[in-house]
Amino acid sequence: MQNEDVTATLDQLRTNHRLADERLQELARQISHSPDEQVEIARLKKQKLHLKDEIRSLSAKIAQT
Repeated sequence: MQNEDVTATLDQLRTNHRLADERLQELARQISHSPDEQVEIARLKKQKLHLKDEIRSLSAKIAQT
């Protein structure tokens, strides 16, 4: 993967992470959650962790070059 590709991928991963975080914050402002929202919260938390792992992995690859 070229450095430009890695940088673009990192930017996309960071954007997706931020969007998931913003949605979680939006849901956190609600007093109660429907079952669908509870599932969405769990999915978003897992997605954020996965994205964070990918970001760290790609960042480490960049640091090695």
